[in-house]
Amino acid sequence: MTQKFLAARLSERVRIEQPVHADDGQGGIVPAWELVAEVWAEITPLLPRQNQAIDQIQDTRLRCIMREQVAINTSYRLIWKNNPYAIYWVSPSINTSDYNELWIKTKN
Repeated sequence: MTQKFLAARLSERVRIEQPVHADDGQGGIVPAWELVAEVWAEITPLLPRQNQAIDQIQDTRLRCIMREQVAINTSYRLIWKNNPYAIYWVSPSINTSDYNELWIKTKN
C-alpha cells in the first residue's frame, strides 16, 4: 500500500489529549486533559474475538491509523466526533513506518 493511497483514506478529524493536573482554584489540583495534536485519521471497527460471547461486548473497539506526528502512549485519549476513547494499544503501522496504528475503545 502506497503512502499516497493511505493518506487519501485519512478522512476523520481526531484530537489526541494527554492527562494533566489543573489548578482547581482553591489551592488543589484536579485531573484534566490537554490537547497534544489534532490530526486526520482513518477509523475502522475492530471485530470482537470469535470466542467472545456477544453479551460480553460492552464497549466499542476501533482501529485508528494516523500520520506519526507525536509520541503517543496508552495514558492518552483520543476524541472522535466529540466522544472520548481510551487508547489501549499503540504501534507503528505494519504497512509503513510513517503512520501510527492505535486501538481505541469507548471510555466507561
